[in-house]
Amino acid sequence: MLKRLVGRKLLMKELEEKEQLAVQHDEQVTILPTIVMENGRVRCFRCGHSLKKYAQQELLVGRLRYYCRFCLRMGKIDEDSVLYHQPNERTTLREVACVWQGQLTIFQQRLAQHLVINYKKQQDSLVHAVTGAGKTEMLYPLIIEVVNQGGTICLAAPRTDVCIELYKRIEPLFTCAICLIHGNSEKPFDMPPIVICTTHQLLRYYQAFDCIVLDEVDAFPFQGNPSLSYAVEQALKIDGQKVLLTATPSQEQLQQVKQNKLLKEELFLRYHGRPLPVPKLVYCSCNLNSRQKIPKTLHRLLLTQLSGARRTLIFVPTIEIGKQLMVRLRHAFPSVKIANVSSIDEERHRKVEEMRQETVDWLITTTILERGVTFANIDVIVFGAHHRIYKTSSLVQIAGRVGRKSEFPNGVVYFLHEGQSRAMKQCRKQIIKMNQIGVALQDELSKL
Repeated sequence: MLKRLVGRKLLMKELEEKEQLAVQHDEQVTILPTIVMENGRVRCFRCGHSLKKYAQQELLVGRLRYYCRFCLRMGKIDEDSVLYHQPNERTTLREVACVWQGQLTIFQQRLAQHLVINYKKQQDSLVHAVTGAGKTEMLYPLIIEVVNQGGTICLAAPRTDVCIELYKRIEPLFTCAICLIHGNSEKPFDMPPIVICTTHQLLRYYQAFDCIVLDEVDAFPFQGNPSLSYAVEQALKIDGQKVLLTATPSQEQLQQVKQNKLLKEELFLRYHGRPLPVPKLVYCSCNLNSRQKIPKTLHRLLLTQLSGARRTLIFVPTIEIGKQLMVRLRHAFPSVKIANVSSIDEERHRKVEEMRQETVDWLITTTILERGVTFANIDVIVFGAHHRIYKTSSLVQIAGRVGRKSEFPNGVVYFLHEGQSRAMKQCRKQIIKMNQIGVALQDELSKL
């Protein structure tokens, strides 16, 4: 058995020299095509992209051959190359334990049980839950069910940072091997029972997982990316199940619920029972002009934060605005410890950890931290909340950074804007509605 090939589809050059020799004589190895033609349509078997004549063809040795430029960074494939695969068969029953010491609420237990039941019934699930509802903890019974029945489960998310945070939480809790895979990580040699990876990494898998849990399916770059949706379907076993997690389901997902393709599970109450913070909309000039001054409204608000010793997460719409704002804030507030992070910051993990350890007072960030991270006892300011980068789902997630810890369930969210956008209004509307449903759940609980 070639362990590196189990559940994966890899090119010959992705294998080590010894494996390249062995693959030609191993009867368990399956050869898969790289370029396929279906109903007159040519597409890449690895990433699912359609290939156009001439545009995705090159002249080699006197003839035109299709190749895929969309997944070129994973290794070039053309009509003359093949992918090697080895099936990931179920193992014998395992006895893996979860050593988490926490306790699910009644509503969390109910949802967690439904996920296990849906999995056993071979039904896909959509979990629509508020930020801070404890979605990760509600997955633990499902993980145990899949793994102990000899299966393999994948927890996938669009962003590397979210996967890293998820791995830190999951890895110490289960008594089995768990691997983390993203663009900068080492690729595993074999297939452990639990895999945590970015959705891009699923492009390397084929009929590998009995269950795939997709966290934050509304997030970039998964949302609206057909190739990543294709990767999920390819990575799932024929009889495998999906679990989609989101605080803001798409119309397409809700339509699948109506068609009974997805079973919807809802929880609009945070695990500690307190409501979601409703954003305060504050008009503010968000133009950082050349006078090196901070907009007055923002300056007054930060003075209030400083006098109250409130640690603050400050969201900005662009990397450049983040850089400019940090310079001005450090000049205006020299006693405050301020840091700035973005997707291109190689030290962002260190700075995020410093914020978590409370050695940073104010952290300026792009949408890279809109989800998947938890800080205790913070407020949030969104500078330029009207900017087109902020969709409704993004603003809901940003507001959900506040009050996540049971020890500090309160906090304030400010949307600083130059005009209320539709996304801002929809965000407030959704949060208010979810809080109303949450209150009804609290009333139900009090009657038990």
